[in-house]
Amino acid sequence: MKFSEHFQINRTQLELDFVDRQLRNDLRLFIDPLRIATESDLFSRECKAIVRSFFQKVVDLARAEKDSEALLLLAPLTEPRETGLGWSNGSDHGSGLGNEGAVDFYNKLKKSKALQTGMIEDIEVTAMLVHGIDKDIISDMLTKLIMNLLCQYTASQCVLWGVPMKHNKSYKSWNASKAEWVDHSAQLPEYAGEPLVLVPKALVCHRLSMDANKFTTFVMDQIDQGDPRMGVRLAELLRDRDLDVPRNKKGKLIRQKSRELLKDIAKGSKNLALEFAQGDNNILKKYRENQRKNSECMTDSSIEAKQPNPKPLNITDTLNEIRGRTSSASPHSDFHLDVIAGITASLHPLFKQPSKFCEQEDTEVFTVSNAASRGVLYKARKFEQNGTNTIERRPNLLIVTINEHLDGKKWKSINIQQLLADSQSGGALLVAKSVSKSFMSLQNARGRTGIYILDTETFNDLLDIGSGEDGIALAIDVFEELSTIS
Repeated sequence: MKFSEHFQINRTQLELDFVDRQLRNDLRLFIDPLRIATESDLFSRECKAIVRSFFQKVVDLARAEKDSEALLLLAPLTEPRETGLGWSNGSDHGSGLGNEGAVDFYNKLKKSKALQTGMIEDIEVTAMLVHGIDKDIISDMLTKLIMNLLCQYTASQCVLWGVPMKHNKSYKSWNASKAEWVDHSAQLPEYAGEPLVLVPKALVCHRLSMDANKFTTFVMDQIDQGDPRMGVRLAELLRDRDLDVPRNKKGKLIRQKSRELLKDIAKGSKNLALEFAQGDNNILKKYRENQRKNSECMTDSSIEAKQPNPKPLNITDTLNEIRGRTSSASPHSDFHLDVIAGITASLHPLFKQPSKFCEQEDTEVFTVSNAASRGVLYKARKFEQNGTNTIERRPNLLIVTINEHLDGKKWKSINIQQLLADSQSGGALLVAKSVSKSFMSLQNARGRTGIYILDTETFNDLLDIGSGEDGIALAIDVFEELSTIS
């Protein structure tokens, strides 16, 4: 049974920001460190700081031969049971870290050629180059490190969807500023007496983005594009066995033949990746940048496919159902959540991590993270100086849902400027059942200040745009137009 089914949320994976996990068994999904490194929202940036702080400390201790300190640091990394992600191996819980997992992880890291040659800089590369450290172990480690943020996220989603939180859980989480493990407690939802933790769907994968086989393919792409260092490195590896580089009549690599030859030489995909990485210090950096640039969230259908009994997802049908309810002339109790569900279904990952901020009569206020990479939404970002570092801050977008007619009187009662200040948001999207024509004429001027006013018809049109091909890019253009039309 899914989380949404047990707690009667009655929404599909399309409409939910989190992975709609199973209650008894694990889904074969994993937290991807590159997704954390790539995402620009506050939640992901905080995760990134935590992971980098912890992993750098472990690597420094390993290189300094301070094994006892490193093992003490790794001790809290026991197997997480709360998220329902990973390999189940026939049991209810994952099999990544296990009882001796932290010690095993450290021993493999310490003995790896990748660490000894200075190739290990972050946790993404570790999964790609170190034998015996794969996605299940990496995902389990990340889960434990960012547990406090995941518990906070879970609480926000439970408040949003009306899920009771009855389980008081105590746990440890890594604190990046203190560089130490810190004790926490949180109220969480539960099933059969066990706490449940939710994971944002933007962070999960089936296969890690940084992968040894993908790296080898990238290297071969570089060779075909004329990269001299990688071409020389390939020739060196084959020359050790008195072999020539297999090429076709056009001079391009015969890739399958090259892989077969290299497989015998390197004895494994991770060894081969390490051999290429040692041939050029910049190739690993270039590959990481390429993966970050092209990293994308798993589709909702791909996530749903990991369920024991997956159901077909159809964005058009989902939006039509939402349109039917929000377009109804009379107010209805689901209006506010329908707006949030529609935004998630159509505009994720442009807008993520919806959280309820406050409510007043027929008006409810939410915040969503803003991940726009261009346009007026992107320009809302701010920069803060922290010592010698400049930190980018992406203000949230305020979502105000009004389950009635919006006119000047209602507008004054909302006090949007105060809400923007209290929520520290960089703009606001107001969606009302209907909007008076005279008041609607003010939309363009307000759009230039980051306040967008939509009736349900216009809102549903925006969702239709967002759900189509290149929808996110077009949706950003809509906000741009609302801000510039005179």
